[in-house]
Amino acid sequence: NSHTRSDTTIDITVFAIADLDQDGNEEYLFVGALKVIHVDLNDDGSLEGEGIELNIAFSKDWNDDGTPEEALMMRMADMKLDLDGDSNVNTHVFHVQVVYLQDQDADGNLDRVRAAQYGGSEWDNNSDGIVDSKEVMWLGVGIRDTDFDGTQDRVTMALGFDSTTDSNGDGNAEKQTSTFLAS
Repeated sequence: NSHTRSDTTIDITVFAIADLDQDGNEEYLFVGALKVIHVDLNDDGSLEGEGIELNIAFSKDWNDDGTPEEALMMRMADMKLDLDGDSNVNTHVFHVQVVYLQDQDADGNLDRVRAAQYGGSEWDNNSDGIVDSKEVMWLGVGIRDTDFDGTQDRVTMALGFDSTTDSNGDGNAEKQTSTFLAS
């Protein structure tokens, strides 16, 4: 602990399968991967860069027939940059993507699909520790077979966008735009 590290990378990978009744059909499957990167350009202990990426997949076979009835996949990434080294993040970029699938009546047809994405960028234009400008967007989609006949009966969507620009960092935005659409 007598010196600082300039860069570190952490990788964690997890894989698990469970066949609880030992019949050869896996009831649970989980896969996960996490990567964290820290960059200290001038070895002063203050991070000039940080990146995190997380990926997860999960499935569950409720009735133990060998076909999963439920599944979830998620991807998340986050990056922070402080290139002037003053410990205030100047640029922050992030996103999350999720997909969820479900066969509610276990007939082999997907009855519910949900997907969502959220992400954007934030900027501290004058490095005072306050987010001055940002662009954030989200999207959601849902598909359902409400009567379980194999035909998708309902589709819903939502889309949103929010943008704020305060170029000089004085706390008064020069431009702000927000949009939300849904069906």
